[in-house]
Amino acid sequence: MRFRYYLKSDKGGFRENNQDSAYARSIRTSKGHAFLGIVCDGMGGLSHGELASKTVADAFAEWFEQEFRYIMYDGDISQAVFVQWSQIVTSVNSELRRISGEMGCQMGTTLSVVLLFSGRYYSAQIGDSRVYLMSGEDICQITRDHSLVADMAQKGLMTENEINSSSNRNVLTRCLGVMESVSADYYSGEIVKNDSFLLCSDGLYSGLSCVQMAGLLGGAPFHKGNIRHRVDSAVNRRITGGEKDNITALMVRVVG
Repeated sequence: MRFRYYLKSDKGGFRENNQDSAYARSIRTSKGHAFLGIVCDGMGGLSHGELASKTVADAFAEWFEQEFRYIMYDGDISQAVFVQWSQIVTSVNSELRRISGEMGCQMGTTLSVVLLFSGRYYSAQIGDSRVYLMSGEDICQITRDHSLVADMAQKGLMTENEINSSSNRNVLTRCLGVMESVSADYYSGEIVKNDSFLLCSDGLYSGLSCVQMAGLLGGAPFHKGNIRHRVDSAVNRRITGGEKDNITALMVRVVG
């Protein structure tokens, strides 16, 4: 399989700096192409959010560039990928807490990561950045937010409209760097030609339903249209619409 991708990150219409960090790369291996995408949203309300997000993104990028080749020859790499990602999460969480102690501050970040390889996707999630899968005419959020409102919705206490309008929608129940220990949720599944994935920080989707996200991204069918144009247009529309937070969007499409 081969991949086409585009990444855009903007500080938005209010923030003085961009605390999001992201990474996208496709590499060629003897067993086909592999792609890794990462979006980390540093906590705007905490100190040094940009350092927290970059530390986590760099750790996963280093794994992809240096360690991934040692496990890709196994028939089913799912367990190896998720075990190693879990180790990275534990390590970077400890590192962020160590840096926070030395600097006398508190820093935190979300994490959304997707690996595409050999007909499957592998994803890890902490916090409220998101991963969407766009297949044919459909768009769905494959990760679950670690937030107060998402927990309430899962219990049937809030509707999607109430979540999108809630003043508590940015209250996280899980993030890297703040808690003594933290774990990720893991997802995997099959991919086919023309499937697309969107990784984004909450500045892109905040207040929008899946239907509205589809419209923001240019509408179905999602395998049609230029990826760069879709992403640039979506980010620019959010900025002109008054979004104040940092906005990061990474779209990748399976093209062969």
